[in-house]
Amino acid sequence: MLYEKDHENTYTNSAKNRMVDYLDEYILQLEANTQLNNYERFLYGKTVIIDNKKYRLNDVCEIIMCEKTIPTFFQIKMHMDGAQEMLTEMLEEAELTDVTLKGMVYHVKLAMPTDEKLDELSGKIKIVSRTQIANITKVKAETVQRIQKGVQAEFIDIIESSLSSREVTKLHEELRQYFMYLAANAQKKILGKHFKFEDDFTAQDYDRTTRMINGEVIDDDDDDD
Repeated sequence: MLYEKDHENTYTNSAKNRMVDYLDEYILQLEANTQLNNYERFLYGKTVIIDNKKYRLNDVCEIIMCEKTIPTFFQIKMHMDGAQEMLTEMLEEAELTDVTLKGMVYHVKLAMPTDEKLDELSGKIKIVSRTQIANITKVKAETVQRIQKGVQAEFIDIIESSLSSREVTKLHEELRQYFMYLAANAQKKILGKHFKFEDDFTAQDYDRTTRMINGEVIDDDDDDD
């Protein structure tokens, strides 16, 4: 991870844990919004009767996805005969109509998302990113406020409070950059060659964050190169 502890106490540990919780949630949200044409779980939760015996559909069939970033087809490979009627109904319900059946394998062609759909998904990534950055910013503000109250109540001295506030601010900034880096990666996956960096996170910011993730020590002077 980007963040390496220099100074920790109850305040900084609490802030770190809360921010990392938001990071975990954020990663799941990004994954959910970049699963284009993904039918890996198409069979899950379904059962089929074959020769008067009940089977879980994903036990007698398997999905083989096209390996492209945005899949253009997938296959359903049947390991037992007898699931064809149910699979055909499921494909029709999912409005997947470009289907061929050869032996025990369905080949399902997928339509590429329209440019409008890709732009819509990219917009969702921006919204999710801004929301989660706002969440960790709120954690930082609340933690700094708790530290100030701790000084007033003499739970923590001024030197300790200064170190703690600096550490929380450092953590927040590194995570903020990392959140935007993840958003850029998600948008690249969706938009491909049409992706463009924006003013709030430039190509230089992306490169700098990549170097930090790879363990390079980044000096402030590097930003001026």
